[in-house]
Amino acid sequence: MRNGPNAKFHADNGRGHFFDGDSMIHAFRIKNGRIYYCNRYTNTPRLEAESKADGPLFIRIGELFNASGLAKSALFGLERKVGYKAGGDLKKHQNGTANTSFAHHQKKTFATLESDFPFQIRLDRNDKNFDIKSIGYDDFDGQLTHNVSAHPKVDRKTGELLCFGYEVEGKDGKGLIYYSLFNKDRKLLLSTAIPITSPRMVHDFMITENYFIIPDSPMELRPDLCVKEGKFIFQFDGKKSTRYGIMKRQC
Repeated sequence: MRNGPNAKFHADNGRGHFFDGDSMIHAFRIKNGRIYYCNRYTNTPRLEAESKADGPLFIRIGELFNASGLAKSALFGLERKVGYKAGGDLKKHQNGTANTSFAHHQKKTFATLESDFPFQIRLDRNDKNFDIKSIGYDDFDGQLTHNVSAHPKVDRKTGELLCFGYEVEGKDGKGLIYYSLFNKDRKLLLSTAIPITSPRMVHDFMITENYFIIPDSPMELRPDLCVKEGKFIFQFDGKKSTRYGIMKRQC
């Protein structure tokens, strides 16, 4: 299977980014000397709302390149805070595109995007049918309280699921890293928040038998450069160092 962005709708101003786009899943099946192929959009609440409206309702990443895009994003956030919610009441960590990767844990398969909870999908297979079904966002029975990166890790020996998410709106203008550990039966063993020096994009992490390793590279949220110089809202600062946080899995 493959998961990737395939935009059904585009921003009104034509601005786009390859991170934009709704999740489209492609799957192949080989059986009895034949190859079967199926592709489906992942029916997230966001896609369903925009399909119903027959047009874009939400901010695209590609719009965050200048002051007008940033102002549009701020206005969109303000509207939702005061109760005007175009596209319906989409919940936090359940309003993205699920367009990046897959994860599999406890016989469940998820389409993932680093701003949200994992989105469960199901591959239906029998002799006469081959299809991809959208199930919905999974917060692990209310235990998961933060977004999960596109690449959570499963320990094949223990069955544990390790996941992290990053937050660019932390206290005092700094960022946060969230880390959670689930056992093989989807029970939360621990969850913690780790402060970092500035709001940063942290796409992936690594695990070993005893540790998890978080890269802290200076790919920073820079709305000031977005406004002043028309640059993309995330910028790499080559003058700053990259660090690695190495912590015990049962921290």
